[in-house]
Amino acid sequence: MYFFTYEEPRTAIYIKMLNCIAGSITTEPLSEYYYQEKDLTKQTNLEFIKAYLRRGRNDIPQLEQAQQLLKELTDSGRLVVEERNYSVEKLAQVLTKEAVEKENIGAVFIDYIQRMNTEAISFEDKRLEVAFISDRILQIAKTSGLPVILGAQAKRTSNDKMKLDDTKRSGQPRRRC
Repeated sequence: MYFFTYEEPRTAIYIKMLNCIAGSITTEPLSEYYYQEKDLTKQTNLEFIKAYLRRGRNDIPQLEQAQQLLKELTDSGRLVVEERNYSVEKLAQVLTKEAVEKENIGAVFIDYIQRMNTEAISFEDKRLEVAFISDRILQIAKTSGLPVILGAQAKRTSNDKMKLDDTKRSGQPRRRC
């Protein structure tokens, strides 16, 4: 799997993946360990894992097992996290090359479309640029045969209900999952 991040640093993505892997290993919640870290800014798994790693701890088996699995995935090339901000045209070249060289790519995840750009055309309206990029990503998926999961930010605040207008900058609304 290839994960292209246009917003967060690679280390933040790895911590989130570590959280997911640790959660799948056991049903024992990490919240049982929160008390061990006095300076957590928030009582969340992500904040706890950051503190755990920052302190160089190695005493929680599920996190150690998750770290080992994540290391195996990245070392073997089964998981590649890329934080370069490729234009959609350069991304097409990279994915085409990778699809030819590595026949067993499971999926491509792109986080997120509003941060991508294009070299082809200059757009006045970000919605039109996002629609163009969305179409180009669709063409990449079709020509390479790779499943592409494209993330988009619909809204920043969570204090009110989602409205159709919130999706206007997240690609072309006519496509549904």
